[in-house]
Amino acid sequence: MILILVGSLMPMVDIPEQEKTVWEQIRSVITNLMHVPMYGVLTLVSLHFFECIRFSRPANAVVSALIAMSVGVLVEMLQMYVPGRYGSLSDIGLNAAGMVGGMVLFFRIRGKTKG
Repeated sequence: MILILVGSLMPMVDIPEQEKTVWEQIRSVITNLMHVPMYGVLTLVSLHFFECIRFSRPANAVVSALIAMSVGVLVEMLQMYVPGRYGSLSDIGLNAAGMVGGMVLFFRIRGKTKG
């Protein structure tokens, strides 16, 4: 979670879209797509932690989803106050996609190892 917060709240130079080079545009897309694996990993770690302390499967899924989405929404809100950063609904959607992907991966792996 600390890595997500630090990486997401670092000030950046704001370059208007029409002035970005091709490389800067590609880097911008890659940076946005990084939301998916970051929130997938956050969810995987959360699911594993709550499984270790014996949460039921539904409680584990709900609590882990709440943590991932709360962090995602908080970061997007805080970015509105960081120079060169801005919060966006599309980033929240990418966070949610990562969370769902992390859950699917976790429960598929757990299903195979426990079955």
